[in-house]
Amino acid sequence: MEAEAHASFKGECVPGHTYYCQVFTPWKSFTNQVTFTVYGPQEVALQKIKKEEMNQPHFRDAFQSIA
Repeated sequence: MEAEAHASFKGECVPGHTYYCQVFTPWKSFTNQVTFTVYGPQEVALQKIKKEEMNQPHFRDAFQSIA
């Protein structure tokens, strides 16, 4: 049986804004399943969308600000 793979990210997300998350798994697993968990002091509403539905100008602006 394979060992469990784990990766985490911590960020401060202000309520009332839209945030995007893409999950890529660089490991191979015999179960072919991924668990994604979000927690914090506020209620979190997740919505699965297609890549084409993401706000592309937002990504451009975000990456330019850290480049």
